[in-house]
Amino acid sequence: MNTRILSPAPQNSISPEPFAPQVFTDATAAVDALTALYERNTSFLIDAFSALAKGGPIEGRYRAFYPQVSIETTSFGHIDSRLSYGHVTSPGIYTTTITRPQLFRHYLKEQLALLMSNH
Repeated sequence: MNTRILSPAPQNSISPEPFAPQVFTDATAAVDALTALYERNTSFLIDAFSALAKGGPIEGRYRAFYPQVSIETTSFGHIDSRLSYGHVTSPGIYTTTITRPQLFRHYLKEQLALLMSNH
């Protein structure tokens, strides 16, 4: 069967306001910011889906993103080689996105604190 049903796709993208990058020296504050951003973005999507479920119009493509953590190091550090995490092995920019920061709060605080102290 070669028949496709095409529906008009909305062209505009609707997202929460951009969140300005921040620099942290405290792991707890960093995790608090990750959690606030994650909650804001998931609430945005939940509200949009709820409005659509109640018969609201499709105004565009609703998009939100996971919070991102980045670390940049410019030198080789002398790190305890027994550590399996909390350090990077060479200079560079390392980035990841974080989902469910409240669920992984203790782990994230420990990881970020080690990264901050080791680099």
